[in-house]
Amino acid sequence: MNYNQDVFSNEDKKFMDIAFKQAEKGRGTTSPNPMVGAVIVKDSNMISSGYHKMSGTDHAEINAINNVKNIPEGSKMYVTLEPCSFYGKTPPCVEAIIKHKFSEVIISSFDPNPKVNGKGVEILKKAGVRVRAGLMHEKAEKQNEIFFKQIRLKRPFVCVKIASTIDGKPAAASGNSKWITGITSRSMVQKLRFEYGCVLTGIGTIIKDDSFLYPRKNFAKTIDTDDRDALEKSIITKDIIIEDPAGHIKKKFVYSKFLRVILDSNLQINLGANIVKTSRSVRTIIFISQETQSNKCNSDKIRQLRLNGIDIAAVKKTDTVSDKKDLTEAINNDGNPSCNNINNNIIYGNKKNDYLDLNEVLDHLYNKYEITSILIEAGPSLVTSFLKEKLIDKFILFLAPKIIGGGSSYNMFTDLNIEYMKDALNLEFEKIKKTGKDLLIEAYPSS
Repeated sequence: MNYNQDVFSNEDKKFMDIAFKQAEKGRGTTSPNPMVGAVIVKDSNMISSGYHKMSGTDHAEINAINNVKNIPEGSKMYVTLEPCSFYGKTPPCVEAIIKHKFSEVIISSFDPNPKVNGKGVEILKKAGVRVRAGLMHEKAEKQNEIFFKQIRLKRPFVCVKIASTIDGKPAAASGNSKWITGITSRSMVQKLRFEYGCVLTGIGTIIKDDSFLYPRKNFAKTIDTDDRDALEKSIITKDIIIEDPAGHIKKKFVYSKFLRVILDSNLQINLGANIVKTSRSVRTIIFISQETQSNKCNSDKIRQLRLNGIDIAAVKKTDTVSDKKDLTEAINNDGNPSCNNINNNIIYGNKKNDYLDLNEVLDHLYNKYEITSILIEAGPSLVTSFLKEKLIDKFILFLAPKIIGGGSSYNMFTDLNIEYMKDALNLEFEKIKKTGKDLLIEAYPSS
């Protein structure tokens, strides 16, 4: 919907800015819902505020209403996103606004969800509530970039995190990468993991680094994977407290909704890997190819992984077998690929680029697991595959003040077959700041 040319005062901007600060308190815990903040004002005085804390709990408007004993008739409400107009996990907010006789609602942005888009405003206006919309709407879309994009594209918002030296090397010539960046940057990565719906990587990273890939407190300390209690205490969580107007606690939730996703076409993961050892405490999905799933050689390993609480999902591959001779040699007498050859890519024609269909992976995560955002922490091959498929929505780059030079063959990306500068993929830098001794760059693909 288009915004009218409403006029907003400095007072309007002041209270909307407070609403944005309220909304920010819900970062990392509202998915698949957006972050929303609301402020109630009467005679230029703020009398209450609230924000959406967690999916399934009250929305920002309801929390702002419930946070005050009495709402004077004719009050104004400032809210960062259009109030909802349909019954979901909670009743529609427009009903409560009308019930409490607000005279005006100032909205930053319309809700892009087709179930709401413009309908909330229309209901309020029909009930005699004055509505003005569009105040700082660019800020609303930026704050909820994940929500806006996943609603429009019907797939998760994909952010790639890369740590490298200033000359673009994510590892030294030996492959060693610990540690490129400083502790401040690595601490920020733990926070990012919590804010996104899942971390996704490829099996190569798991084999090379034996990663944990979950948001950790005291991440620099060694984890005893046999100590389940200590392991679960190491996971970053957030307390969600629901209070009544008197400040009494009605409910308390410990939020730790988080997923790890591993792309492992040929099921090469070691059963002794840290991912497997910690999978009873951190929900994990391993995507394999349909061929790998149907091969009976893998049935026992799949069963053991599932007993450890790991979800196994099979999707089609992007590439097909190109070498029929290799395939023939890998087939045994009962028509199944040889168990001796299953993990060395022979049955896939010796193709190292034996990648799963990334669009199908994203579709599976979005529709089955309600994952609306993904943080990719992977090697250059997988990152480049996402780049080639135009599936990357944001880049977060940590650049360390270190130089490795041309002796290392490791690069941020693999070959994109670009011969001329005019064909280079362009980015738009959104933010550049220091994190400890490193530089943090937030960038978006240029449209």
